[in-house]
Amino acid sequence: MSSQSAQPGIAEDTGTFLRAWDKEETVARYCKFDRRDKFREFVLSGRVLMYYLYAFSEKVPGMNGVRQRDVLAYIRDHERNLQSREVEAFMNDPVPRMAYAVVLMESKIRSAFAEGCVTKVNESWVIEDLRKKTGKTVCFPPARRRGVPSPDLGPFTELNEGKLEAYNRCFNLLMYVNASLGDHWDLQFGRVDLDSKWNIIPDTEAPKWMRPRASALLPNINLTPTHPDPSGASQHQIPQEPTSPTKPISTTNPPPLPPPQQTQQTPPEPSQPLLPIHVTVTWIPTAKAPWAKSLLQTLQHRNLAITDLTTTHTIKIHATETAEEVRDHIRAKFDMEDKLHAQIRTLVALPAYIDVMKEEWEVVRDMLWADEGARVRRWRMTLREVEAGEDIWEV
Repeated sequence: MSSQSAQPGIAEDTGTFLRAWDKEETVARYCKFDRRDKFREFVLSGRVLMYYLYAFSEKVPGMNGVRQRDVLAYIRDHERNLQSREVEAFMNDPVPRMAYAVVLMESKIRSAFAEGCVTKVNESWVIEDLRKKTGKTVCFPPARRRGVPSPDLGPFTELNEGKLEAYNRCFNLLMYVNASLGDHWDLQFGRVDLDSKWNIIPDTEAPKWMRPRASALLPNINLTPTHPDPSGASQHQIPQEPTSPTKPISTTNPPPLPPPQQTQQTPPEPSQPLLPIHVTVTWIPTAKAPWAKSLLQTLQHRNLAITDLTTTHTIKIHATETAEEVRDHIRAKFDMEDKLHAQIRTLVALPAYIDVMKEEWEVVRDMLWADEGARVRRWRMTLREVEAGEDIWEV
């Protein structure tokens, strides 16, 4: 199915699901990433590469020619058996093998998202295994190895997606890795010091059904490098057959922005100050991450039940505030010092999956004020216990 299709796939006809693995921008938007560098970092994590290595690197004839419709149909008809590993006897058959990899991969990513876990990038074991089996190497600066939050792959029922859509996202990710193993590997994964404007993936690259209806009637005009909503549809047709490992991936830079027009007769009008915005912060006390479990046990020992705690607050952020001030505002709202005796561990901004505890504040701020008034701004948070003698405040 072309990325220009307006509808999700239909379980009864698995040939209707999106094929986007040879178009990097589209598969990234399909998987809820609006930045190219964050998408590539996630692809190079164990939650993707280990299942690629399992599916493709074994000596199983026909893996490169496995068809999407066959894999999705097999998952649809044998999902329970795949989850219980009752198909291991058929792992020399390309279709069950790929279906098994997709189901396991989807389960791991879904669990990581629910637990608020950060996917580590450039894990030495999986990168070394990739080098041994494919001859490909990865070169990421140490500063970019801090991890990227796991995405929510759906299915998004509010968009009329069925269960197979989440599996199809994983299938596209695996095929994207396979299609990247040609001459463009070094261009895509050998560097991440990319211009921030080029990193941003335009709205027009997302499948049409993932686009907010209000934005569908507006032209896509980006005057500043901001984080747009995952909306729009690609103008490129996607081939109907699986991509070979040597087929290049589209990495064309967007056209340069025109210089601003200047006149000598009329001085430029002063820019309007950015209005404050509101962000809904949700604490997940039942996250399965070790630090979250430890804090929850401590709170229970202090007779603080989850039902007695406020897990959601809305905060107002001014454009002039610093990252430290915003985070301290959140700490105060949740009464972390006196009541919870807790500290922020992860603070993820949706839908871009940016960890506000680690990302450059300029990037977060650009995302917050992009398309002002058109986005529901939500942050997801996990907490840890305060260490002895630790001051939780930054300002």
